[in-house]
Amino acid sequence: MSVRTFLSSETQILIECVGLCSCVNIGGSDIYFCFQTKSDAIHLLQHIDSKLGVPLAERSYGGNCRIYDQDVSDDPFHNIYVSHVLFGVLSMAELDGIC
Repeated sequence: MSVRTFLSSETQILIECVGLCSCVNIGGSDIYFCFQTKSDAIHLLQHIDSKLGVPLAERSYGGNCRIYDQDVSDDPFHNIYVSHVLFGVLSMAELDGIC
């Protein structure tokens, strides 16, 4: 037996109308966000918060791959966190059967 046999016709119509309205809203927002320029996106973000939309300073994330970095005195093992995250993601992918 399907779920539709247990619901009244008014409930089915309401569910279908909500689904149609949400699809139209999602499609409209996709078109809005895909066809805007960079300045439009920055302007939209600044409506949410004035700190958003400001370009970030460039940083080098791949410059140092040593496990023990003696140049950083306060945290010489700062590169180990990345390897733990990568190991965790790969092990979960292996358990899920993706790899």
